[in-house]
Amino acid sequence: DSPGRICVSPMVAGTLDIVAAFLETPISPDLPPIIASPPGILRKLHLTAEQEIWRLVRALYGLRESPRLWAIYRDGLLQALRVKLDQGEAYLKQTSVESNLWMVLEISTDRQDQDVCIAYILVYVDDILIAATRKVLLAVAKALKETWKTSELCILSSSEPIRFLGLDVAVVEDGFSLSQKGYVEEVIRAHGWDGHAKTPIAKEDAVFELKADDVEPSPEGVLSAQQLAGELLWVAQRSRPDVAYASTLASSLSTRAPLRSARIAQRAFLYLGDTPEWTLRFMPAASTLTGYGDASFAPEGGALQLADLLTKALSGSRIRELAQLWSMLDSVAN
Repeated sequence: DSPGRICVSPMVAGTLDIVAAFLETPISPDLPPIIASPPGILRKLHLTAEQEIWRLVRALYGLRESPRLWAIYRDGLLQALRVKLDQGEAYLKQTSVESNLWMVLEISTDRQDQDVCIAYILVYVDDILIAATRKVLLAVAKALKETWKTSELCILSSSEPIRFLGLDVAVVEDGFSLSQKGYVEEVIRAHGWDGHAKTPIAKEDAVFELKADDVEPSPEGVLSAQQLAGELLWVAQRSRPDVAYASTLASSLSTRAPLRSARIAQRAFLYLGDTPEWTLRFMPAASTLTGYGDASFAPEGGALQLADLLTKALSGSRIRELAQLWSMLDSVAN
């Protein structure tokens, strides 16, 4: 997906969302017709006939097909979008590894040179996150505003955090931080919980097996426990990996011991509420990004790599590498 040159200039981030996105989505006449009954209030006001039905020409909220119709319509407009720059023009290219991630490529004036990536856009339904230099970010936002009716652009700064998909993004020294403080507070308030917790889980609850004092599950208890487990999972997978074990345990027990599952989730949320300053931080150390497809190959994965020596078929060079980790190279035949 990547062009020959990738931008490494300092970037800022900004967010906006498209207003009434589904209602802006036309339904192609080439698709099978979608028929719906008029809203009941219109019939009560005698504004529609008793047997009247409608053929939809635009998507509606609550319609099962709407998300897919909107995504097709949105992506088509993004592909056709042109961004006016101070000198020249840019276009959007959808990446193949992630369909929601787009690159903004500046058209090169030299035919022998490749187009340059000057920004990235992440879309999720009608929410948009833009990462670019400030000047380019404003140009991209302007092009989007000319295409759709959107909210005001919110630009991340040291004094102004932004929110994207429920994540609070803030500028910290040498990087960014992610948190879900607002979401955690909302969950605690919605359930009416009080109290504090120094750890995410109590020792007596931290077992996957059923205990003698576990209460027999009921349909209502299971439903409540599953809801709480889902709310906790939303945090564990995004900004607070320190509650991952509690989240896994609450999910596992939600149908077998729902009362204990709910107790685990509640304590984990009280712990999260007591530690709002704990955030997930991203601090780039260089202009390049190094990733590892397997945790055992990461710099901190030495302990994991040792297991390879006894569990996998390996080449001679890999055996020597692992033997060095175990300080047993002398016992390996050269």
